[in-house]
Amino acid sequence: MDGRSTNKMVTDSLQMAFSKERLKGSVKSSTVGAAATPSEDYSWALPSATEPLPASFYVVDRSELNQLIEENVRLRQDINSLLGKLSQLITLIRENYSDKAENLIVLREVPKRQAKKEIVQLFQKCGSLYYSDIAEQLRLDLELVVDLCSELEKEGKIKPKQ
Repeated sequence: MDGRSTNKMVTDSLQMAFSKERLKGSVKSSTVGAAATPSEDYSWALPSATEPLPASFYVVDRSELNQLIEENVRLRQDINSLLGKLSQLITLIRENYSDKAENLIVLREVPKRQAKKEIVQLFQKCGSLYYSDIAEQLRLDLELVVDLCSELEKEGKIKPKQ
């Protein structure tokens, strides 16, 4: 028997050992992905008899598996709780700050070289500008605009507003 045949036999044996059929007698049925309690069926988390085992798959005893499953359930509940809080926070922000949203500028992160190029193009198009106008039009951080404009002035690529 070659190495591939042996590996296939071991994989098949492990898959059969963890198939849904072995777990049915000791646990109740559950919906995949639903919040579960420790008494529910966690066989959905195990590879099916038709799926190949992942390379990192290893065998654990039932008590360790139950502990891991219970921790997974707690983490899913924590995530759902955080998502609920995030949703409430978003609603609160929309309700209380919607009138200020028109003044909100979402800044872009661009490489320094690209930002300098865009600033030069803006000066060519619009002439002399205030730093705040550049920052707003290009959606760049004001401090970055000031630094880049200083560099561009020293390089002689733009002229300061007089």
